[in-house]
Amino acid sequence: MCLFSVIIPVYNEEEYISRCLQSLIAQTMNDYEVIIVDDGSGDHSIEICKKFQSKFRYCSIISHTKNMGASAARNSGIKYATGSYIVFLDSDDTLSPYFFETLIPKIKEYNYPDILEFLMNYIEKDNCRSIQGTILNEGLYERQFLKDIFIPVHLECVRNDEYSYTLFNTLRVIRRLLITENHIMFNVNVKRWEDWSFAIQIFLCANNMVVVKMPL
Repeated sequence: MCLFSVIIPVYNEEEYISRCLQSLIAQTMNDYEVIIVDDGSGDHSIEICKKFQSKFRYCSIISHTKNMGASAARNSGIKYATGSYIVFLDSDDTLSPYFFETLIPKIKEYNYPDILEFLMNYIEKDNCRSIQGTILNEGLYERQFLKDIFIPVHLECVRNDEYSYTLFNTLRVIRRLLITENHIMFNVNVKRWEDWSFAIQIFLCANNMVVVKMPL
């Protein structure tokens, strides 16, 4: 069993998926499995994925017969995942080459925390870049903080653009058993901002969270 399961929903992403998968191949550590969920793509996305498949130690491609949405695709990926931690990666995202190399020591240092939160380098279409993610300092945050401060503040982010990216699940890795034992799934009826309700459920159930102040 790998330490990480990387779940990638794919729907007509032929423009981006090669770059996404290449960022996984470029990792300095390979303790991960890749689960690609074909959500009824009608372009060449999955043909591209199949060309990359043999380059990974472990890579599965799951197919939906029709487009069901990102929530359903991620739920399918969760069901197939075997890793200790879930990584949600979108087709137009890329990982730092040091993604796993950075997180593995933190996981061991903090004795396998429920959540590891990090930053992202957000690139606009005009190539304007900004670092986005949590404003918290690096370190360990326990359940009481999450319950009393973290969750109430982030529920306000619906009305505050300053924090509008902090609930995207590409900004964290989550212990798989936290998801499965609490029966947390994405709401397939929510088509936009589906990350938010999932993330709040995760934080409500988590015992702790580690913040890593690096754009990974």
